[in-house]
Amino acid sequence: MARIEDTLICDGCGIEILAAPYIVNDQHYCCKDCADGLQCSCRPEVESRPGEAAL
Repeated sequence: MARIEDTLICDGCGIEILAAPYIVNDQHYCCKDCADGLQCSCRPEVESRPGEAAL
């Protein structure tokens, strides 16, 4: 588990976990797929500037 200024990062795919994490063997995951070692479909939220479309 990585923490950057109270930010929780998924031990599977590396995105920021914004909801309650899945915890397996003291490791934190963003979703069940990451916890199971599968490729996940979670996408990080991307902030956009005014006039730009969000991804």
